[in-house]
Amino acid sequence: MSKNQMHPLLASQEPIIIAGIGNDDPLYTNTYHNIGFLCIDYILETHSEHIRKKSLPSKHRVSAWECSHNRILIKNNSYMNTSGEPLARALSFFSFSPDHLVVIHDDHDIALGEYKISFEKSDAGHNGVSSIIQMLQTNAFYRIRIGIQPQDIPRKKALDLVLSPISKQHHTLFLPVFKEIEALLCGDILA
Repeated sequence: MSKNQMHPLLASQEPIIIAGIGNDDPLYTNTYHNIGFLCIDYILETHSEHIRKKSLPSKHRVSAWECSHNRILIKNNSYMNTSGEPLARALSFFSFSPDHLVVIHDDHDIALGEYKISFEKSDAGHNGVSSIIQMLQTNAFYRIRIGIQPQDIPRKKALDLVLSPISKQHHTLFLPVFKEIEALLCGDILA
């Protein structure tokens, strides 16, 4: 499923949880692997007047915000590779099924400045997604895969790229992607 062939759920008024996954450690704040967190931060900053913090028990290991009666934003308070358990707990807490989950994460096989939407796909070697599939025991959830592979430098292997700091130049290339994703998922709700 490409971004142009989006499932109707994402453009509907049905409730969804939008989860940005990453490494909840100051060491990794501005790295490519935390692009899911940075996208959630963009939505929070853009619509701060419409968003309120939700309190969950600390054992859930997530930060959550309600931006309307049918949009919950979350970030895992763990490492990327163990993000499945916090997301599973959040789905249970808010009484959502996995098919109403949208996970935003990095994808080193997609060019920086682009993104793709998928549903019911394999983890493709992404350990954070693998953790989610294992904990939910299904891959029937949405993923917004944000490209992080720079086109202006020689191609890097995933491990060499994902934990590298995002350059200022590359950060500006992510902003239009965040804006488009925000409009896609929350635009009508938060306008």
